[in-house]
Amino acid sequence: MEFNFTSWAKNLPQPVIEVLEKEEFTSLSALKYAGEKDLESLKLKRGHIVELKAAVADLQQKYGGGPLRAADQVAPLQGLLGNMAIQSASPGETYLRIVDFVPASMAVEEEVTLGGGVTLKLANKPKLEKVSPCHWIVANAKIMAKLMNTVDFDHEAYLCYTEMVGELGARFSWQSVLLYDDEYRKRQSTSGFAWGTPNPHLSTVILCERAQQVPGNKSGKATTGSGGIRRPVGPSGKEVCLQYTNKGTCLYGSRCRFEHVCDTCGKEHPGKDHQATANTSA
Repeated sequence: MEFNFTSWAKNLPQPVIEVLEKEEFTSLSALKYAGEKDLESLKLKRGHIVELKAAVADLQQKYGGGPLRAADQVAPLQGLLGNMAIQSASPGETYLRIVDFVPASMAVEEEVTLGGGVTLKLANKPKLEKVSPCHWIVANAKIMAKLMNTVDFDHEAYLCYTEMVGELGARFSWQSVLLYDDEYRKRQSTSGFAWGTPNPHLSTVILCERAQQVPGNKSGKATTGSGGIRRPVGPSGKEVCLQYTNKGTCLYGSRCRFEHVCDTCGKEHPGKDHQATANTSA
């Protein structure tokens, strides 16, 4: 993802651009890791600093940068741990995930037992499979509010996508809709297609109707992964390893209990490389 300072800064006030150029804040690496103190130390009017912070936060969110990333603002731990913060989103996740926008007021309470019989109650943002429809509605609204500050955002298309998720939730298991939504957001961030564009492939391999039997599963039960989320099934009848097909690698290697094949065609390459492989064979 190529960065161009002139293009990025075109919506900033001219005095801000001049100061950034003077202080050599024109490279991606400098802006990615700029903190609030760095920006506040610049000789700018307070209103301009606010605009600059917002622009840098968006940049850091997009390129996976540092301290101003909005997606890293997570729910605080409660109880004996006071105001400590939990671990932020996984590094490298640049798309806007529902789990990262669930507010602290809706955090899921979990009990952790320490040595000596001490039990702590911690408020944590929910894992994907634990996101409720109420969580999703609030987080989706927050994501839409953030996207409305970006250039060329089509709010009507996003509302159509929101409506589509609601319709999917009425027909399919909520856990499979959450997995579909998460994968859809990642692919939209990568490919830039319009929100609400149908994706028949994702619908086929991820969405699971309630009490639906998966083809090739003679037990009569739906094939599900951890948390009750349905996984694609490979040619051998085994579930596809999502880590392998999405990232090209798997921490478990040959010990993985899932099949290392493409989730689109079932051949021995990651799903992320499917289009390039298809073009080569053509």
